[in-house]
Amino acid sequence: MNRILIAAHSLLRMTLWEFLEKHGYSVEIAEDGVKALLKLEHERFDLVITEFGLFRMTGLDLIKCMQRRDSYKDVPTIVLILPWESSAKDLIHHQGVFGALTAPYKQEELLSIIGEALAGQSIRQNGDSHK
Repeated sequence: MNRILIAAHSLLRMTLWEFLEKHGYSVEIAEDGVKALLKLEHERFDLVITEFGLFRMTGLDLIKCMQRRDSYKDVPTIVLILPWESSAKDLIHHQGVFGALTAPYKQEELLSIIGEALAGQSIRQNGDSHK
């Protein structure tokens, strides 16, 4: 069973947790980037889904920290972006994230990009494939 770590605010975190568990994924949650890094240090995950605008450590800072650690720099990351954070796509694209979705996003789209990330396919941003 694929293990996914979600780092997001409480409502989004719980909504994603319930949705992904129903679709057969094993899900762990972290309320911020600092707690996500602690979980990554002690557990193995197949995918990280992070909100861009996290507290204490942004999603971008979390990604940068992940890229510096050999033990989890290859874990694919999907970033969830709010509409007013649209400039974040350019920032995260250069950090080697697997994909980014801007809210509102469709559940089918999220499941599709998760499946692609776990299968090791090309980078995606809201439906666009990039190599």
